[in-house]
Amino acid sequence: MYPSEDKCIMLMSISSGCLVRLGYLMKDFHERSFENERWFDSEMYNETAKYVIGNTLGCLKPSFRTIPNMFNMLYPFMRDEDPPGPLLGCSMSVQALCKPRTKLSSTVAPITSHLPIVRTPLMQSIIEKVKDNPYISIPGVPMLVVFSNMTYNYEDALIIGEGLKLSTSVWERQRATMESSGARIGDKFGTPHGQKFVLSQILSKDKMPSFQGCKTGEVFKPRVIIASYSIHKCGAMGQLYQVWLTFSVVEDFDF
Repeated sequence: MYPSEDKCIMLMSISSGCLVRLGYLMKDFHERSFENERWFDSEMYNETAKYVIGNTLGCLKPSFRTIPNMFNMLYPFMRDEDPPGPLLGCSMSVQALCKPRTKLSSTVAPITSHLPIVRTPLMQSIIEKVKDNPYISIPGVPMLVVFSNMTYNYEDALIIGEGLKLSTSVWERQRATMESSGARIGDKFGTPHGQKFVLSQILSKDKMPSFQGCKTGEVFKPRVIIASYSIHKCGAMGQLYQVWLTFSVVEDFDF
């Protein structure tokens, strides 16, 4: 989220969490009830190396580390979030909280009061080769994003402005060809935080709704409109962290 077009922050190291699905503890496929239901995540499944099917579920014994891990990923989701809509847990990589990087197994102790610099291993390797500018970042397109619930961005739908410039390329593969160099209705978008959207509307500048900033009262038109509840529903804690970091750049610490 960019509060103004002359200030841009790129967040590259937030990863989506484990996939959480509802399984059944049963010996017979026809005997399904609320009492024998149980949540399983991909981490538990991979650790036990057992198929999540049939009576094999009765052999799954979560480790001491898995139990609090499952609780953290499911909270505050309720039973209403049952499949077919799987849940994404919140998993923020360690390097997103350190300056400038750290190993996953290291103990981090704060040594400065500066805000963290978010980098991926690839970005860090690029920075190490460019000694003149340690704060170099990959060029991007400044976009003013508004999180607002509207008619045409319900659930995973997305609204963009007509003048939004996107970096695209033409590619070919068997029975699939990309012919358009711009966004079209029905195109799918993804964020580094694990969110996925389907483009539902492309509005011209005069039809794009205007918003007023609560702090300054300035009226502006956004480039992208995303439903506000898509953040907490997808568990995109990295996106909340990015918004906070962006507002801190403009010294708006009350956000």
